[in-house]
Amino acid sequence: MQNTKIIHTNPDKKAMDIFSDDQIQTLEKAIQTVDRHVFISQIDYDKGLVYIGMHYNEGTPNAFDEEDFMKINVASDSVPAAFKDVFNQVYDRCI
Repeated sequence: MQNTKIIHTNPDKKAMDIFSDDQIQTLEKAIQTVDRHVFISQIDYDKGLVYIGMHYNEGTPNAFDEEDFMKINVASDSVPAAFKDVFNQVYDRCI
């Protein structure tokens, strides 16, 4: 899990289930099997959104990251359902 920004301002109110650190790492590794350049840039528990970023031009002086390559709505999802939604949407977009 690389520098994933977590937004969770009100612990009593959330739009989705909470991922453990291990679950975030597992999800990130899973989506990187689809495209090694993607990463989880942000998880917004308040809005129920997972943001997927994309690395461009890695290893060159022109390298940069697009933090909001994908914005995936996982509101009301359990962790397994969110995992499936995120993986499938990354797969559909990148393959």
